[in-house]
Amino acid sequence: MNAPAVEVLNSLNSLWGLSLQPAGCPVCKQVHLVPSGQQNIICPTCSQAQLLAQSAWLTPSAPELVVPFSQTLTSQIPAILENFVGEVRFKADDFSVETLRQRLRPLYWTQWLVDSEVIGSWKAESGYDYQVKSSQEFYRNNTWQTHELLEGRVRWEIRLGQIKRLYQNISVPAFSQHQQRRSLIGDYDLRQAASYHPDSIGQAVIQAPDLQTQEVWSNAQSGINRQAGLDVQQASQAQHIRNFNLDADYESLNWTQLLLPLYSTYYRDDDGQTHTILINGQNGQIGGVRMASQRKGWQWAGILAAVSVAALILAVLCLFLGAVIPPVVLLGTLLVFVAIAFGVAAIFPAVSPWQWNRGQQSIYRFPPQSNG
Repeated sequence: MNAPAVEVLNSLNSLWGLSLQPAGCPVCKQVHLVPSGQQNIICPTCSQAQLLAQSAWLTPSAPELVVPFSQTLTSQIPAILENFVGEVRFKADDFSVETLRQRLRPLYWTQWLVDSEVIGSWKAESGYDYQVKSSQEFYRNNTWQTHELLEGRVRWEIRLGQIKRLYQNISVPAFSQHQQRRSLIGDYDLRQAASYHPDSIGQAVIQAPDLQTQEVWSNAQSGINRQAGLDVQQASQAQHIRNFNLDADYESLNWTQLLLPLYSTYYRDDDGQTHTILINGQNGQIGGVRMASQRKGWQWAGILAAVSVAALILAVLCLFLGAVIPPVVLLGTLLVFVAIAFGVAAIFPAVSPWQWNRGQQSIYRFPPQSNG
């Protein structure tokens, strides 16, 4: 490692209050911050290769906020994994609760937080709810009756004004697959976020951003504008707002990070391909691809088919012996039905894994893979 890289790393460790080493995955190209001394770590993002020490571009500041791991989640993880694994009928040997628990690793992934002072002008249509009273006549019991109706409507008024306000901690994705991951493991309650402290990280691996601030500025600007629109709506005491247009300068930009808790584990399917399983470290929602074992399906299908063939052979023998011992014909007939039943049953384990795995193709995985 060259001198500038060492200087950056020392500065990073000083700011974070932790001894960290940047390490990258040669497959998914994600960079992680690994506690010094931990070796041979399988990439918690894609689970396809070991992390290798490398130099990396890193933000010079420590995180601002951390959403902590749930204190009660540790005791719940075995049940979460049991429910997740138990739904698969024909499981690969490696897809077990015990294996997933052994490989479980705490991981933090990041969101950008941006502060900005907004100075400019705005224009919008503010909507105010009001009610209109009307009446409806109808004929009942040989007489006309009148029924009063209250109809809700919205009065729209054009408003404009000036704005000068500081917006803080507008959250923006820092991971290119942010939305896909959130769809897999659910949202976080950011109200539980606490100020960063080295003790809150422990031995967790930290996934560094793969999106830089300039790449996500448009998302940040949209989030700031959205918050400004809500402020304008509140200031005008309106129940609705539309066509909000903000012409402003965004000054004093300050970017920091928010860390989100995650558990990562993995298993290998029949073909040796690894599949990452993720658990939301706050609410326990689990997600990932669950591949059934086509090999085991064929094995069970073969066993059932063998029983069917054996029963059919015995049935034929019994029917031949029936010419000499008539009561044996009844046993032969029964064995024919047994052979048919086991033959039909053999279809299920042969087809079931294929159908299950086909339904897993649309589930998010990283790196993304084609369904072909």
